Amino acid sequence: MKEFIGENFLLENDIARTLYHEHAKELPIIDFASHLDIGDIVDDKRFRNLADVWLKKEPGRARLLRSGGVDERYITGSAAGREKFQRYAEILPKAVGHPLQLWSNLELRRWFGCEEPLSEKTAEAIWNRAGEVLASPEMSARGMLKQAGVSVVMVREDCASELLWYRKLPSKEICPVTLLPAMDADLAFQIEAEDWENYMMYTLGHVEDVEITLMADVRNAMKKSMDLFETHGCRTAMLHLKYPFYRDAKEYELDDIVGRVINGKGAPRQEESEAYQTALLLFLAKECKRRGWVLQLTYDVMEGGHTSGADVLHMLFSTLEAMEWLPRCIVTSRNPADDDLFCRIAGTYHFSGNLGTIQPGLRDMATPEGMLMQLYHISARSVLGVLPGFAERAWTFLEYSRQEIFRRVLCRFIGRMVENGSCPADEELLGKMVEDICCGNALEFFGLSGREN
Repeated sequence: MKEFIGENFLLENDIARTLYHEHAKELPIIDFASHLDIGDIVDDKRFRNLADVWLKKEPGRARLLRSGGVDERYITGSAAGREKFQRYAEILPKAVGHPLQLWSNLELRRWFGCEEPLSEKTAEAIWNRAGEVLASPEMSARGMLKQAGVSVVMVREDCASELLWYRKLPSKEICPVTLLPAMDADLAFQIEAEDWENYMMYTLGHVEDVEITLMADVRNAMKKSMDLFETHGCRTAMLHLKYPFYRDAKEYELDDIVGRVINGKGAPRQEESEAYQTALLLFLAKECKRRGWVLQLTYDVMEGGHTSGADVLHMLFSTLEAMEWLPRCIVTSRNPADDDLFCRIAGTYHFSGNLGTIQPGLRDMATPEGMLMQLYHISARSVLGVLPGFAERAWTFLEYSRQEIFRRVLCRFIGRMVENGSCPADEELLGKMVEDICCGNALEFFGLSGREN
């Protein structure tokens, strides 16, 4: 029986251990899809206890607690932080196989030196130990980024944000981490949402000083937003969609859809929503290409209407390619069944550069075995060595220890290939590939090479 989270956990053979400890372990972290609060970093926030730093924001923990039957009062409600932590400690040991069972104990071990797994019995001691550590000077927001070895953080910001915090960024001497906004376009796309018209008129339209009545006005507001983000070093736009779609529409049809919805004269039908979103997605991609940004697309499922996900994705990317609007893209599906398709998409379109134009994205909420299976799919259908790494998508500062899981799984995967004779045992070549996947490729893909120092 192997030690729980021991020095070589997940590392099955000598080559895997060498690749991890000699090549992957100490590399800086590039988080190109963070959920952290930029204000916490600028203010160098300090945290009072584990509930404050660990449980307030991370939605995965909330889902786990609800699945375990915990009352909402102990999740997002009025219960004291210590009580919420106790409920989490009681549920976690029952969640065998869930990624949070491993991640949570890894975080407690790496940050607070808690070697005993979290449970109802150990909760009090772990709570007290974490409180002592959090009181130390180096456990501020910026101190934790430094300790975790984070080099670049791209923080998701709504496209209507005025980015006021980015005018107050600390100097490199005070905070050596490169802090950049990542433009989140979700709210502008969600024309079917109940408050879309208020958001477009009084939030995005107000911030960008654009009166939105036509499709051209939407594009103008988005362009102005991207201009502002670009002045603060933005390198990426992000979009989360329910399913793939592609629906052509004439400009007058788009004007009618926008005008009717924004004036409160009726919700759009599904085909109207898809037409609007297709037009805006094409525009967003065009602007990303023009600015040298990466477009990050995340899909929930792969079936939209009566057209297969494969068909509509090819329609989208072939249109962008034909119009010379295809930017560098990371395309992620939350459904593991779509991995082969996304790898085929990645191998179909390319315009220039040392890395593939379209990269399959690595899922965040995955077990080590889930990560391993995705690496198998990518290596079989695409080029593993050009992956731009694992986006931490951190909600809390403690989550950066999760990067360790991906790096161990990556080295485990390559170690298996070597052990079964399907990959040359060339440590120099394999070590360089591991370094590229964990760090170097992301810097190149996002155009940040040389800027992280």
